[in-house]
Formats: sequence, structure tokens, C-alpha cells
Amino acid sequence: MNTDKLNTSIQVFTLLAVVVGIALVVYELREARLMSQAQLSSEAFALHEQRYLTTAGEDLAQTLETACFNPSELTPKDAFILSDYYHAQWNSVRRLTNMENFGFDVPANPLATATLENILSFPSGLAWYRANQSWVHERYRLVAEKIMENPNQLSCTDYVHKILTTTGA
Repeated sequence: MNTDKLNTSIQVFTLLAVVVGIALVVYELREARLMSQAQLSSEAFALHEQRYLTTAGEDLAQTLETACFNPSELTPKDAFILSDYYHAQWNSVRRLTNMENFGFDVPANPLATATLENILSFPSGLAWYRANQSWVHERYRLVAEKIMENPNQLSCTDYVHKILTTTGA
């Protein structure tokens, strides 16, 4: 009789160990799937950013300077450069937001605010934002509205002077 109880106990514990083992394998498979999806998604955003920045090319600094100080002198080429620059900037926010949606703890809000302040400091950036705001997440549209309503919002000239000051140029 004791042997039967011992055999039954061993079988129950073995069954429990198998069930727990299967549950752990299922959990690990789900986690691996989530990580793979997050990685593929992040790489897709990185490819988009790279394409945008490649289009921006080596003339980006000159184009940003023209956009800030002499916007009436912007050429169609400059318009393409600026559009892709703004897309690349915003894509970095979308990338972090996407990682956040996968459950990762990322600083999407501070980056979005800094990016929007940068974009909206340029007249062309403001126009770009208004043309593309339909695909901007609602929480970031609210951030953009606050930035645009702020009378102390940096202008692109303030932005350029800030860069010059912080780099010692």
C-alpha cells in the first residue's frame, strides 16, 4: 500500500513537472516571438531612417541653414532634403513608440518632445508637420499643440545659436 502511494505521488509530481515544463516552453516561445517581432520592426524603421537620411545627403546642414535664415531661397532639391530630414527625425520617435508598444521601457515622450521642438522651430518644419500630422499619434499631437502655443518656443535661429554655443563654434 505504501508503495502504491509512493508510485502515485511520484507520478503526480512527474506530471506536474511535465506540465510546468510545457508551460515554460510555451512562455519562452512567446517571448522569443515577441523579441523577433520587435527586432524586425525596429530594423524596418532603421531602414526607413537610413533611406531618409541618405536622401538628405551631404547638403543637410546648408539646407537647414537656408531653411532657417533664408527660407525664400529654398529650392525643390532643398524641399526634398528637408522633407526627408523631418521624416527621419519623426521616424526615430515612431521607432521608440513602436518598441514601447511591444512592452519595452523606452524614453519615447522626451524624444518626441525634443524632436517636435526641433522640427517646429523651422517654418518648413511647421509646414511639414501640418501636412503630415494625420499620421502622428494623438498624444504627440497634443505635445505639438502645446509647443506651438508656447510663446517661448525656440525659433530655428535660437536652435542654430544653441548649437553654435554648445559646440563652441
